[in-house]
Amino acid sequence: MHEFKPQELINTAWEFATAGHATQVLVRAIAEEAAGRVHEFKPQELANTAWAYAASDHLTVESTLFDQHFARHCDALAHDFNSKGLRQLHQWRLWYECERNRRAAWGLTSGAL
Repeated sequence: MHEFKPQELINTAWEFATAGHATQVLVRAIAEEAAGRVHEFKPQELANTAWAYAASDHLTVESTLFDQHFARHCDALAHDFNSKGLRQLHQWRLWYECERNRRAAWGLTSGAL
């Protein structure tokens, strides 16, 4: 996976989530690779990443994928997100806070976004 471009990496997670076949091993491997490269992601890649993890119901506790770097990068690109990407981030945030019972703010985008 280290040879994948960000788009290819996220497409893999997104496609498995859409099909309902995302395994813990696959999701964890993608998260590990994406965590170190999140600064390379474009707005839609960030949104697709968040949505894929929510749709497959995988919280990457062991990973640093959804950490402060993810949140800051989303916030920095806030004006570049389209409405689809913003909806995906919103769905992810709802899943993260409600479905996963997470109240900690680490990894969450700003309220303004």
